[in-house]
Amino acid sequence: MKSEQNINRPLLLSALLIVLSIIALIFSGILIYTGIFYTEAENGLQVYLSNTFARFPFVVIYSLLVVFAVFLLISVILMWIRKTLGLFLYFSWSFALILLLLFGEKIDWFNILVLITIVVILSFNFSYFSEKSFNQNKEE
Repeated sequence: MKSEQNINRPLLLSALLIVLSIIALIFSGILIYTGIFYTEAENGLQVYLSNTFARFPFVVIYSLLVVFAVFLLISVILMWIRKTLGLFLYFSWSFALILLLLFGEKIDWFNILVLITIVVILSFNFSYFSEKSFNQNKEE
């Protein structure tokens, strides 16, 4: 336990995890709010997308957003407690989101670059996440 306390989290990683936590909480809050007022949101989307709404049901869109939110929350929580699984979950979540952004009608370069930057920053700090598991194997 003392070895965990002696190792400080890098400042950039701490700031990034705080920002990711805030984003995950806001995103989850919006999804919970949408879930509470589900029928109103569905009716509003039907009015907004009158011709194409039947092809892309609101349930599928909402379910995908819930899956993304769960992956984001779990990965951020696991990264806070220094698990490499959280890092790999975030990488897979980011990769899926980048693919979705690349194959849209318009390519959203800003969000793709932000996601790639976050992945690169987390990759630079990979040793911080793998250090704990290395120390546990060393003690055994």
